[in-house]
Amino acid sequence: AEGRLQQATEAFEAIGDLSGIAWSRGLLAYVRIHAGRFAEAEELAQRTLVEARDRGDRWAQGMMHVALATAALWTGRIDDAIRRAQKAGSVFPADADPMGPAQAVAIEARALIRSGRITEGFRVLSNALADETPHPGQQVLEIALAAASATVGDLAMGRRSFQQISRFDPDQLGESDFAVANALIQLQRGDIEGASRLFEVMPSETGEGSTWGWAALALVASAAGKDSDTYVALVEESSRSTYADRVIARCAAACAAARAGDESGARVALDRAYEAVPLGGDRVHPTIVALAEAQCLIALHADDAAAAEVRAIKTASALGLETGGWRTAFSAACGQLAAIEP
Repeated sequence: AEGRLQQATEAFEAIGDLSGIAWSRGLLAYVRIHAGRFAEAEELAQRTLVEARDRGDRWAQGMMHVALATAALWTGRIDDAIRRAQKAGSVFPADADPMGPAQAVAIEARALIRSGRITEGFRVLSNALADETPHPGQQVLEIALAAASATVGDLAMGRRSFQQISRFDPDQLGESDFAVANALIQLQRGDIEGASRLFEVMPSETGEGSTWGWAALALVASAAGKDSDTYVALVEESSRSTYADRVIARCAAACAAARAGDESGARVALDRAYEAVPLGGDRVHPTIVALAEAQCLIALHADDAAAAEVRAIKTASALGLETGGWRTAFSAACGQLAAIEP
């Protein structure tokens, strides 16, 4: 994809087609974001944004702000992601293709939720989804709702977006996130068998696999009593992995160690999970690690288990984050929950 876009950019440059150059460079920025090459993507998106602003192309400006917001979100610069997404929403023309504004709303909501403004983030998504007029951006919003629900372990919101996992097509926009989110929602409900469907539908150990999916599979594998090391290693070794992928993978490693009675291994993995969260405004992922820590120490019958549980619940309550979903998922991954028939 990158090679073809480079060729397209050169062809547009040769004929002086400024809109074509912006289109191809913009897509190239998104390709680099999904490849985990965030610094390169941001440099290209910023350059394209300046050029779009100079010629008054509001659509291109909006899409480049979305690209910059996306890169900021996946690298943990949450406040920057919120600011960029809101700017994108304000510059898109009124008659814009709804896909762009929907992407801006999706990133804004997910960033708000990670910042700890959970109710506000879900309200942004719900308001956007209240428009029942069919448009191409609806699926983007629905996927964002599923992903956000899984991220915070909100089973009530998860029920709204839940669908049985039936396929995985990495070429379809957002479909991987939808499949992974639904697997996590099922695990958070205690349905290990349902969550295990992700093993069957997601490409594994290939360049097509979702790094979030590998992280989720590590957790599901531990819950199912299978080896999770392969999936943890895939996340750790992939240049496409985000900090959030590494957080979940390391929590899965901690749960697998706790399940095996390896207290030292569990504590090391938990320390590494905390370290994976950058200092950029994400308040949700440290709380997820705290909930994993509590369940691991409970499974290990550690002396500080009760204190860890109190601390995790207090931290989650301060954010308004429901604890039931993640506590269920982590207790299952620690071998403390039997599979529930769907």
